[in-house]
Amino acid sequence: MARRDAIHGRPTPIVLLLLLAIAAMGYHAVVPDYFRSRDAIRVELAARAAQRWDAAARDYVSRGWRDSVTNVTPDAVDDYYLRIHEPPIQWPDAADLSTLDASDTNGVSVVVSLRGGPRRVSAADLVRPDAP
Repeated sequence: MARRDAIHGRPTPIVLLLLLAIAAMGYHAVVPDYFRSRDAIRVELAARAAQRWDAAARDYVSRGWRDSVTNVTPDAVDDYYLRIHEPPIQWPDAADLSTLDASDTNGVSVVVSLRGGPRRVSAADLVRPDAP
């Protein structure tokens, strides 16, 4: 009976099972790497944005325009980069700018939404990329 189905062009149950197994293996081989890569890109973009923020804030403090890094606002940083003819900071979409914290010793940090949950990211994450 199975041979007759294969002759007429209909796949047998074993062929369907093999195709399903191949599809499942392909899914599990590609999808987790995709999500890890996407999260790593979000962390790196946020860390680079934090690094640019730190550079602008240090310049503000060194010139005496602000008395501390914690007093530098997002608008002031955008104005700083416009003044030196560079594009303003582009934070990734996953970054929650309401959590921006400039009082940390690692510089400014922001919470980024990742697949495994939120994570606080600062410029220090560029130095040690394997940190959890």
